[in-house]
Amino acid sequence: MGVPRFGVHARLYAGSWPAASLAEQWTGADDAFEGHVSLLTDGRRLLVTSAEGELLLVDLTGNDYRLISRLPLLGDDAEVLSHPALVDRKLFVRDGGSVICVALE
Repeated sequence: MGVPRFGVHARLYAGSWPAASLAEQWTGADDAFEGHVSLLTDGRRLLVTSAEGELLLVDLTGNDYRLISRLPLLGDDAEVLSHPALVDRKLFVRDGGSVICVALE
């Protein structure tokens, strides 16, 4: 079995990468994947921060795309282009004018 890999190009792609090839496991569609995103995972879930300031939590335990939850963090004019910071179960997300802290429970 290969190492799990995730990527975004208009869709979320999950697959494994053995030495010889990249095998796609599943893809997921969502408007949040149309722009820049940042990805964090613990191996069971994937936390996606979108350029529009949304958090998406994706279940990785199944064989297909399953969105667990979605949380809008910033206003309609937000543009998040930096990677979020994770400190002691707190996620810090920054756009051009503000920083928000979300407790991950």
